[in-house]
Amino acid sequence: MIRVALPDLPVIGPLIQQRIDGANLSHRLSVDNALGKLHGMLEANQGAIFVDDLLLPTAVLVLHTGVSLVFDEKFCNILLIFVDQAHRSVQKALTCIKTVEDYARAEGCTSIYGSSWIYRGAEGIDSLYKHAGFEPQDTTFVKHLT
Repeated sequence: MIRVALPDLPVIGPLIQQRIDGANLSHRLSVDNALGKLHGMLEANQGAIFVDDLLLPTAVLVLHTGVSLVFDEKFCNILLIFVDQAHRSVQKALTCIKTVEDYARAEGCTSIYGSSWIYRGAEGIDSLYKHAGFEPQDTTFVKHLT
């Protein structure tokens, strides 16, 4: 996969919009807001974004890195792994996971976190993580305040 530089960031807008729509998050997140936050993350060198093609991407991978507040270890968090429905395949999914692993190792990370909470309705994300060697570790509870 190809690492996205700041000038190329808008190319992922349509895929971000698909993910927002698919997760029914349009009431909480806009594409412009998401791209702004991702721009800040890239400027602060706190992660990376990868796509399968810079002209017409069908897959996007958004990764955030940081240091644990509890342990003195660097981690990589998969914020988004999304492949357009028409282009989904096991091979493309495994390519995304390999990209995550290569990036995390190069950044000195000791662990990778992947979640499925935002992927409600995205078939197979949990089984993809398990197939790639991820293990369930936590249960997270969320209460949205109004």
